[in-house]
Amino acid sequence: MLRFRTLMASALIFGSVTAATAADPVLDGKKLSALVNTVAKSEKPEEVEKALAIIVKNSETVLPDLISLLKDSDEEIRASTAETIGRLGADGKKAVDPLIQLLGDKVVDVRTSAALALGGIGPDSKEAVKPLIQMVRNEDAALARRGAITALGQIGPDAKGAVQVLTNAVKGEVNKKKFGIPSRTVAAEALGLIGPDAKSAVPALIAAAKEKNEELRAAALEAFGGIGAGAEESLPILLEILAKDKAEAMRAVSAESLGRMQLKAAPVVPALTTALGDSSHEVRAAAIDALGEFGAEAVRSVPDIRKLLKDSNADVRSAVISALSSLAAETSVTEFTTALGDKSEAVVKGAVAALDELGPAAKDALPKLEALSKTAKGDLKTQLEEAIKAIKGK
Repeated sequence: MLRFRTLMASALIFGSVTAATAADPVLDGKKLSALVNTVAKSEKPEEVEKALAIIVKNSETVLPDLISLLKDSDEEIRASTAETIGRLGADGKKAVDPLIQLLGDKVVDVRTSAALALGGIGPDSKEAVKPLIQMVRNEDAALARRGAITALGQIGPDAKGAVQVLTNAVKGEVNKKKFGIPSRTVAAEALGLIGPDAKSAVPALIAAAKEKNEELRAAALEAFGGIGAGAEESLPILLEILAKDKAEAMRAVSAESLGRMQLKAAPVVPALTTALGDSSHEVRAAAIDALGEFGAEAVRSVPDIRKLLKDSNADVRSAVISALSSLAAETSVTEFTTALGDKSEAVVKGAVAALDELGPAAKDALPKLEALSKTAKGDLKTQLEEAIKAIKGK
């Protein structure tokens, strides 16, 4: 952000960089220079975000000026401009070619920012996959390599051509260059984001999940969920970690991945049902969410899930409402109605949504819904009114 502020203060406000900055388009009634001045100088995060939101909303107007600045002689300006384009998301896709060219910049920060910007643009940067792969293989600076790896993950399934180089990165060496834990971790994350086409990386990810570093382990475990059923080979280690690992974060991630992988219910559902009694609320909530993904195959777990409506943690109770809505909605009207009195608004909103979805079948909840709507405010009041209409068939 500091480099971005330096860029905009010098390049757009004072017009001291290039001829491209001479234009000062008006966006939502404010000059671009004024918006940039806010981003550059304001110490109030809400003002900065508001200015950035206007720039993003008017990306077609702003983007040509930003693309011009990618060629500026000032390295900070090139880097900061790339970062800003990355904030535009898919709306920055017209900058993909100039950003690819910037991957060869002589300055590490610029190369890194260009890579991350391509990742920020997302799947529309798919033509950058090959240059990014080459960057992972040949880049000497670890920071820039991580930027390239991150971008490949953000491009997603279209980056399937990078699976081999990312697998090698997880193992810790690419093109005779050693990769440290941070680079190996983002490589594991990237493989999960690429999805089913990263199936061949599963053995390397299993090995990573057995190491000591928790960030690397968590990234590998999460990647199994992204790869899906093709990562079935990881089932034994996921079940073992869920049942025995000392780190609650590892148990929770394992539960999440087991829910995402779409494997056969046995032995996953019994293991997740057992995890409902875990000492960690994060694990309990993750196990509930995972069971909800199994649909009819997890119906036998509904009684155990219902018991957790009295859990002391609101996230767990909220997960229960969501799971019951998926697994046993029509037989859970009583539970949803009871949850309307929960002290957590998130739980209440979840219950209202579940009753709304049931429509007339939730008529027994009407008295409590109508009573609550008389005192509720804001979004909750609106949600209650909509649910009441749905249940009355209006």
